[in-house]
Amino acid sequence: MAERRRAVTTYVLLNLVMIMNHADERLLPAVYYEVCSEFGVGPGFLGMVTAFRGIAQALVAVFAGPIAHRFDRVRLVGLGSIFWGASTALVGASPSVGMLLLGRALNGLGLGLVTPVVYSLISDMVPTHRRGRAYGLLNFCGGVGGTLGSLFATEL
Repeated sequence: MAERRRAVTTYVLLNLVMIMNHADERLLPAVYYEVCSEFGVGPGFLGMVTAFRGIAQALVAVFAGPIAHRFDRVRLVGLGSIFWGASTALVGASPSVGMLLLGRALNGLGLGLVTPVVYSLISDMVPTHRRGRAYGLLNFCGGVGGTLGSLFATEL
């Protein structure tokens, strides 16, 4: 019974991670106009910031599998989420465009580790005949997170 409760708790937390992941992806694009006027940059620069995040995330994702094979994956998701959260705070507190760029790149590093490991954990935790539903719920939660992230950012 305790093992089942732990698995359900882990699954719920993984879904919360995906909510935050998609919310985080939508925060900066939702406030591009405000960021452009604050830092005196154009949309091209913010596109570059988004590209840096995506490149960093893609590069780390390539190595996430071998890293997850050597270490406890639940702890990796936790540590990656802490790193990702700290880098998101850095983005929010950036006093300059250089710091904004660095913060978004670091944000991509954290997400590049977390996202593949979340999918790996779901694959191991959920029986084959229930995986479609589990991944569907994971993506639903991501969609909810993206919507909430956009709404939250535009309300600010």
